[in-house]
Amino acid sequence: GIPVLVEKPMAMSTAECQQMIDVAAAKQVALAVGQVRRFYDSSQLVKRLLETRFLGDVERFEAQEAVLFDNFNASPFTLQPPAGGVLFDTGPHVLDALHWWLGDFAQVAYWDDAIAGVEANCRLEVTTTNGVPGVIELSRTRRLANESRIWCEQGVITISAANAYGVTIESAHFAGPISAAHVVDAAQARQITPFFARQLQNFAAAIQGQAPLLAPGAEGMRAIATMQRCKAAKQPMATPKWAEIPEQVIACLP
Repeated sequence: GIPVLVEKPMAMSTAECQQMIDVAAAKQVALAVGQVRRFYDSSQLVKRLLETRFLGDVERFEAQEAVLFDNFNASPFTLQPPAGGVLFDTGPHVLDALHWWLGDFAQVAYWDDAIAGVEANCRLEVTTTNGVPGVIELSRTRRLANESRIWCEQGVITISAANAYGVTIESAHFAGPISAAHVVDAAQARQITPFFARQLQNFAAAIQGQAPLLAPGAEGMRAIATMQRCKAAKQPMATPKWAEIPEQVIACLP
């Protein structure tokens, strides 16, 4: 066997994930998942803040992320079921970060706007195994905040999805918001190449037995498990009046 660093999502189902994990274990090789955001300075700072309970217990959280598809695609980008929608595209990044910071979800409710194809918008209402409620919104057609917010007993942590250094802490302990994003300029903040380098360095170190993987297969499977639960519990998202499709048109769809 050979070590593998696989792109996210690592598979389409937890059964496929488990097969990959079992083979890697049997062959005694590394299986890493390309969850590059775990290597962001922002993600690792949030992980430490929550582990140390810097602001007390977590009370609730929200995550919003949108990548607008408002142009024509010249590249062979898959927009077909089962994995061409926003849940399986953006979802693995957002869900993996939330699982890493806050743990697994005990309850998941899910809505999306897919009719005859893939979803462009979806919403999750979840509760973690520690009883913390959260709301997650993903979109390809709407402008969203592109950030995650975590409310704790003694303050709020805001994490930018567009800035690998972007964390802001608001708390009564401080005279005003404290931002970690000011340590780099705007151009550097948009560069994520250094974090792919960190990912490859971690993969190489794991192969040599010098460090554990930061995103091993078992961790990559957590987001897949949540997305699988979403699809199994799907409910139709409310459609704005202006966007309603006449029933006679729907009847003609394949």
